[in-house]
Amino acid sequence: MTIKRGQPWGDAVTLPNDAPVANTDADLAALIQADLDAKGLAIAETSSCDHAGGHGISPIIGLTGGDLHRTLGSPSHSVDDLRSGAGMGFPMDLGVVEFDAPSGLSACLFVAHLIATSDPRSRLWKGRSVILINAAFRGTQNLAPHGHPNDGRLDLIDGSLGWLDRKRALERVYAGAHVPHPQLKESRVRSVGVSEESGLHIWADGIYVCTATEFTVNCLSDAFTVVV
Repeated sequence: MTIKRGQPWGDAVTLPNDAPVANTDADLAALIQADLDAKGLAIAETSSCDHAGGHGISPIIGLTGGDLHRTLGSPSHSVDDLRSGAGMGFPMDLGVVEFDAPSGLSACLFVAHLIATSDPRSRLWKGRSVILINAAFRGTQNLAPHGHPNDGRLDLIDGSLGWLDRKRALERVYAGAHVPHPQLKESRVRSVGVSEESGLHIWADGIYVCTATEFTVNCLSDAFTVVV
């Protein structure tokens, strides 16, 4: 069940001995993809199920690093700690992106953030930047200061900035003070379609995926549990 304002979140959980452990967001996404593959589920099938638990995926995975881990307070637990019951388990939302790319790739998933930019080096707001974020952080940048990774929605920031505004935003993003901004559209979405005729370069959890002119992103609630 997705979290509501004021509700407690997370429980003391012992990570099972056979449960995998990820140290980065990309590794965590790969483990969830492996769980999908093992169950014979396609990403497109999961994204069509918008009710909690209807997607058929619910792995329990240990997490010791990355931006989602930072969003959860960067607890300093070792793998042995997690397997001995010292950790906390948190249900998590999952982002699924579907696109029509020249590479032939049709979909992928992300646990922390999807960054799509006009700039091929993924420099934010140098041209259009579309940010869909489940975690609060990308590195030390506090991109979604009011976001929550289990509220059933993704935080969306979409827009471009001129040179001076971009400089100011990049100075403020570490404190989460880059928003609100009149040139940046903000919303919280369960699903969104994005199009850009010139194409956007897409990174999922820090890994370059492809360049696409159109893509759709869905948020799957309660898709997996991390133990940190």
